[in-house]
Amino acid sequence: MENLINLEISKTQSIGIYLPCKKEDMESFDYVTVKYLKDQIEYTLYDDFATEAIQSLKNSLEQVLNFKMQIESEYINKGIGYYYNIYTNKLRTTCDRSLVDPAKNL
Repeated sequence: MENLINLEISKTQSIGIYLPCKKEDMESFDYVTVKYLKDQIEYTLYDDFATEAIQSLKNSLEQVLNFKMQIESEYINKGIGYYYNIYTNKLRTTCDRSLVDPAKNL
């Protein structure tokens, strides 16, 4: 990835949008990566077509700003992916359709 759009949140936090080319040359279906950086640790948020990644990021930020998205405190340390893997494994092994998807409201 050649270019970066950096959205600074604070001195220790930012969102980086990694582009495959110059911003002016971007097309809707170019592949981009959006990462969240906190205290020197990078978390990949999206790795998708530009239109999908930017629209998803916009929608998520709007939900956060309007207090419509909250992350359960238990998900913060291990991440939602950890609990989603447990959920999908239980669903696959037990076929129990009453299980609650931990990512349902994200």
